[in-house]
This record gives sequence, structure tokens and C-alpha cells, in this order.
Amino acid sequence: TTSIQNQKRKKSNRTWILCIVASIIAIIGTISTFLIINATDEKRLENAENAVVKIVCYDQLGNIVSTGSGFFYSDAAHLVTNYHVIEDAYKIVCITSDEVSHDVELIYYYSDAMDLAVLVPKNNIDYTSLVYLESSKTEIEKGTQVYAIGSPLGIQNTLSEGIISGRHSTDGINAIQFTASISSGSSGGALLDEKGRVLGITYASY
Repeated sequence: TTSIQNQKRKKSNRTWILCIVASIIAIIGTISTFLIINATDEKRLENAENAVVKIVCYDQLGNIVSTGSGFFYSDAAHLVTNYHVIEDAYKIVCITSDEVSHDVELIYYYSDAMDLAVLVPKNNIDYTSLVYLESSKTEIEKGTQVYAIGSPLGIQNTLSEGIISGRHSTDGINAIQFTASISSGSSGGALLDEKGRVLGITYASY
């Protein structure tokens, strides 16, 4: 009887050990998956940062009249920014993430009402471009993690994080309210989700 009880006890112990080992393996697998996902998202944000530029505008005398932000979209042939960043400019220069300056050849499109401008750099630039996320997607909800990249106060490619805190419609513009910090010079920068997709163009702060 004692031998049978010992065998049962050993079998029970082996079962517990197997359960514990299985649990540890499952936990390690979950942690590894989480780390891989986080690393992927960080890489996407890093690539997104390479698509964001600092915009410097000059008057006819070569004086700086404004600075702001912009980003390549669709392909590296077009830059998106806010209209108010470039409205008083005689000459526009974009400075890429590797601190190379490129003259802007023309304003491809602009809208004062929408505070939007699309610029074309003078030379073909081989840089990362960003992808838009459709605003109707469910990902753009209150509490969604977001990242703002721009050049606040002229400090290039500054990254700040926050959440979406509201949606508003003002003067025909559908605006996303968010908590990530921005300031003067952030105008024209990109508001991104965790996968580096563009949710909107940063244009105002409170």
C-alpha cells in the first residue's frame, strides 16, 4: 500500500511539475510576443521619424519669417505641411532628419481654409514616406495612444506621446484633440498611431 501511495505521489508531483513548466513556457512565449510587437512598433516610429522634416521660410532679404514641420507622404516627391507655415515665405527650405537642406521648388497645392499645403522639393529625395490611416477607422477613438513628431521651437524631430482625448469639427475642419505636447514650430508635423500611420497634421496647441 505504501508503495502504491508513493507511486501516486510521484505521479502527482510529475503532473504538477509539467503544469508549472507549461505555464512558464506560455508566459515566456507571451512576453516574447509582446517584446517583438513593441520592437516592431518602435521600428515603425523610427522610420516615421525619418519622413518628418523641419521647414524654414525666408523673406526676400534672406531673413527667417517662420519655421514649422512637414512630412513626406505617398512618395518622397511631396511634402505636407500647414498653409500658415509657408504663407509669408519668399523662399522655403526643408531640412531632413539627417540635417540635409533642400530647397522647395513649388507649392503643388494649398488651402487657406483647410490650413493645408503640399510642397515639392527641388531635387528628388529618397526618403521614407508616411501612410494615412482612414479617419473612419475605429482605431481613432478616445484613449488611443498617439505620437506627435515635429520641430517645436525649432528643435527638429521631437517626439511626444499622449492619447486621443476628443474629436471636434471647427470651421469645416475635422480635428482630433490629443494630449501629446506640441508648441510653436510643431505646425505641419505628423500625428501618428503606434504603427507609424498618419492620423492627422498637428496645427494648434493650447
